[in-house]
Amino acid sequence: MFWERLLRFLKGYVEFRAVGGFPERFINLCAANRISVQEIKMFGDTILGVCGIKDYARIRMVAKKSGMKVRILKKTGLPFFVRKNRMRSGIIVGFFLSVLITSFLSGRIWVVNVSGNEKMPAEEILSCFEDMGIKTGMKKSSINPKEKAFEALGKIGGLMWCAVNVDGCKIGIEVKEQIEKEVEDKEETPSNIIASKSGQIKVIECFIGTPVSESGSAVEKGDIIVSGAVINKDESVSFYKAKANVIAKTKNTVSASVSSAQQMRVYTKIRNRYFIDFFSLHFPVNFLMGQKGKYNFSVDENFMSAGKNKLPVGITTERYSSYENRNIKLDKACMKLMCAEAYFRKIDEDFDEIQTDSVTSEITENENGVCITSVFECTENIAKLQKMDIVPETVHNE
Repeated sequence: MFWERLLRFLKGYVEFRAVGGFPERFINLCAANRISVQEIKMFGDTILGVCGIKDYARIRMVAKKSGMKVRILKKTGLPFFVRKNRMRSGIIVGFFLSVLITSFLSGRIWVVNVSGNEKMPAEEILSCFEDMGIKTGMKKSSINPKEKAFEALGKIGGLMWCAVNVDGCKIGIEVKEQIEKEVEDKEETPSNIIASKSGQIKVIECFIGTPVSESGSAVEKGDIIVSGAVINKDESVSFYKAKANVIAKTKNTVSASVSSAQQMRVYTKIRNRYFIDFFSLHFPVNFLMGQKGKYNFSVDENFMSAGKNKLPVGITTERYSSYENRNIKLDKACMKLMCAEAYFRKIDEDFDEIQTDSVTSEITENENGVCITSVFECTENIAKLQKMDIVPETVHNE
């Protein structure tokens, strides 16, 4: 039924009304002359029906013989639409262009994704496949998945398995990385445990070696705490790589200062250059003259997306921010803010894995600057390995 209606629409048809005369004779003459009339409805001496364009041209002769008058009620179908819009050529051209563009885009790759990677960055894998020709905008018909997967195994180190799957306009690259075997530390160079900082020892957990210091004793930076030399029962000496945890109470001083006289960057002008990206095409919308002086360069991409997939259609913005270095004098509020920022940044770097017991801080400020100084009492592991210098004995033969 659907195909019949579609065929009728493509050929075009009319809905008509026949009035007066002899309706039965009209229908019999249509059948005798093989005129196809469908959806016939009779209301007294009135007939409603549907027929094709060519059949309607012949139906007038039948209506005249049966004494009826025929009138078109409605014209439907592609021929009438084209004739009605024949002066609007843009609609026809646009229709065919849309069909061509859709056909072209359906044969291209829109998205390339990587899955299965844990340590290796996806950008590195995509860059290698792009060098092999697997990228957005390429023809689907030109892809040989097995060949490209085998080629990738030879070019990308660290992969144990790789597969290239084409699903519609999307390419999925599945990889499996090689399992790295844990390498045991076979280096047994004789070493001592020394103090990385000055402090007072609270606990010594010695696993290998001979303790030289005791709990509660004070040590200076560089002092030996655990020796790698071990005296055996026969009074011979063996040398090992010492292993121990040395928990000590230490003092750490953190200081940050900011001067009122600063050279700061002042931005004077920002200029943007826009590009339209369409698959592998990258063409500019506007042009900029050469940049002079000092400036920062940044790129902002705004691409279309389908769910989590980034589509190769969008706008790229190149931003040129011109600036000058100027000498300025900071007020006290600004100096305090900048000094506090530098101070807390140092604390985050130096005390990431250290337990802080107490802190004493002092802030010094004047017209020329601000300084923050703090003394932290901490509990931390100060054990540090240091290679032993072993001097072999010289045997003198008498």
